[in-house]
Amino acid sequence: MGAVGGATKNWNFKTEAVSYVGDGSEPLTLAAQEGVRSVIEHLQLHYGGGLWVKGHRDLAATSCPGTWLYDWLSTGAHHVAPAGGHTPTVDWDALIAYFRAISSMLAVSPLKRGSRGQGVRILQGAWPGFGFNPGPADGIFGWRTKRAVKDFQRNRGFLKVNGVVNKKTWDALFFM
Repeated sequence: MGAVGGATKNWNFKTEAVSYVGDGSEPLTLAAQEGVRSVIEHLQLHYGGGLWVKGHRDLAATSCPGTWLYDWLSTGAHHVAPAGGHTPTVDWDALIAYFRAISSMLAVSPLKRGSRGQGVRILQGAWPGFGFNPGPADGIFGWRTKRAVKDFQRNRGFLKVNGVVNKKTWDALFFM
């Protein structure tokens, strides 16, 4: 932070570049996944949660960072155990408390087109499991995310179909 990198022509003054030295076509070890996630979380915290997480290929004509790493980043960078490995244990009570805290915030400030951050990324990561396609889990609430929200709201039948994620829509997705 504070230095200008040379990763992507015309984007160097607008981005923070994170490098991974290895083969991005192969699954990362859990330690490497945690390292990348830690850097992303640190940068998100530094910039108030408004960063887009993109692969090098999103901004330049390249296959970087490799198919596996690119897919992993664009779907939310969740822990994935390598063959023969184990995913970390989950503190379910803490996770539920975290999702309830987001739910409470949405009662005051709903997610809608133009919203950015971790709440949007979590939302985008959940939709495919319900059969809806919000596009990549990049933390940016755009048209595809709005369409997925509307499709979900319409599918549930008891939610207002407006493409806005308020407490009721969030709770329908994660607690019902």
